[in-house]
Amino acid sequence: MKKFLLLVSLLLIQHLVVSQSAFRPLATDSVTYFIRTFNGKEFIGKIIEETDSSFTVRIFNNGGESFVLIPKKEAKETKIVQPGDLVNGQYWGTIPNISYTFSPSGYPLRKGQWYFQNIWIIYNQLNYGVTNHLQLGVGGLIPNGMLWANARITLPIIPNRLSIGGAINYSLVSNASFVIYEPKYLIAYGFATVGSPHANFSVGYGRVYNKDNNSLSLYVVSGAIRASKSVLMITENYIDERVNEQTHLVGIRTGRKTLTLTVGVSFTKVYSFRVLPWVGFGVRFGKK
Repeated sequence: MKKFLLLVSLLLIQHLVVSQSAFRPLATDSVTYFIRTFNGKEFIGKIIEETDSSFTVRIFNNGGESFVLIPKKEAKETKIVQPGDLVNGQYWGTIPNISYTFSPSGYPLRKGQWYFQNIWIIYNQLNYGVTNHLQLGVGGLIPNGMLWANARITLPIIPNRLSIGGAINYSLVSNASFVIYEPKYLIAYGFATVGSPHANFSVGYGRVYNKDNNSLSLYVVSGAIRASKSVLMITENYIDERVNEQTHLVGIRTGRKTLTLTVGVSFTKVYSFRVLPWVGFGVRFGKK
C-alpha cells in the first residue's frame, strides 16, 4: 500500500511538471468569452461589440485574428473564461472541485457561489463564497446528530500556480435525545496547493482538539489530475501523529457545469487495513 501511494504521488508530481505548459489560461488583457452555438460550433475570443441581436467576437488563431458575427438567438451558451478553463486552446471549463473529498483545495468558491456535497447520504456539507477568498460552511452527519460549522480562507500567491490557505472547523454532537448538543471537536488546519485546477496537489497540517482539550497532529496529502473534459481523478491521504491510524482515498469525479458524481475506494488503517467503497455527489449553484 505504501509503495502504491508513493507511486501515485510521484505520478502526480510528474504530471504537474509536464502539464503546466499545457494547462495555461488564454493570455489576454481583457475579458475572454466562450460561446457555443446550437449547431455545436464553439468560439473563444473577446466580444468587441454587442447589440440587442448579436455579438461581434474577435478570435485569435495561430498568431492572427479574425472577426465573427454571432446572432444571439443562435448562442446556446456564453461564459466568461476563468483561469484554467482553457487547455491547449480548447475550452474545458472546470469541474467543481472546492475540496478533494473532505480536505480543501486552493481553488475555492467565488463570491456568490454555493456548493452542496453529499457522501453516502449521511454526510452533508453546504458552503458559500462570501468573497473570492473567504468561504463559510455548515454540515452534519445523519443520523448520529453531529453538526459543524467551518470557515476557510484561500490566498493565491501565484495565480493558477500556488495558493495557501487556512481553515477552522467546530463541531457539536447531540445526546441520545438529539436535543442537547455539546462541543466535540475543534480543528485548525493550514494548507498549500501547487498546480492548476486541472492538475494539482496539496499538503496540509492540522491540530485536532476534543472536548477534553486533548489534541493530536494530522497530516494530509491530496491531489487531483484532470483526465478529460468530464473526468477528474483524486486522491486524499490522512496520517495522524500516532502513524498507526491512516485513511487513504482514491476516486474518480465526473461531471461538468454544476453537478458532479464521485465514486472511489477508501483504505482505513486502525492497526489493520479495511477497504470500503464510497460514492457522493456535489451541486454548485448561485453566481456563475
